[in-house]
Amino acid sequence: MSTISKTVILIITLLCSLTTYAQESLLNNLDNKNGFNNLKLKSTFNEVKKLVSLKKVNETKVKNGKMEYYSIKNANETYTFGSYKVKSISLGFFNSNELQINVLAFIEVNLADSRFLRDSDQLNEMLKKEYGLPTNSSSSDDSFELRQNQIAYTLDWQGEKVFLRMTRWSAPVNERFEFLGNTYRYYDIGILNFTNERANNGF
Repeated sequence: MSTISKTVILIITLLCSLTTYAQESLLNNLDNKNGFNNLKLKSTFNEVKKLVSLKKVNETKVKNGKMEYYSIKNANETYTFGSYKVKSISLGFFNSNELQINVLAFIEVNLADSRFLRDSDQLNEMLKKEYGLPTNSSSSDDSFELRQNQIAYTLDWQGEKVFLRMTRWSAPVNERFEFLGNTYRYYDIGILNFTNERANNGF
């Protein structure tokens, strides 16, 4: 192998290593933020209640515990996603029989701003700048399950501790003629893995 060939291979290897390092560094942002805005995953129910007013929506029994679901009152007046309006924020708290304490397992942010129809790609680019390229993606073109649920595509970012899924809906409005903005769901991976070991995990 010539010296030039070895040099080219070395440069390509170095560039690949730098790209991987940059991607991992950006994904660290997801773990460091550990949630959305001032809402931090694994916070206790009482800690979150000091920040926002909550309304209980539902609860589901799971093996070794239960999931409790809440919505944040007036979230549209308090929170934004970048420069976009938030329609609602839903929270899921996991209460294990062992801990006997509710901890925040996931945060779901729903956009109401009709500009997402025009700016969806810009929203995706905003996340890519913050967290790097998605670690996984799925499209309704390749998934019957997504088509069945009227989902156009999903983009996933998975760090060491936090998993983020962006869902883009196929239909721009629902039956009540409300805009269906993108949905962003932040999961605590430790709790997600723990509950995924059991049927009916509440997620």
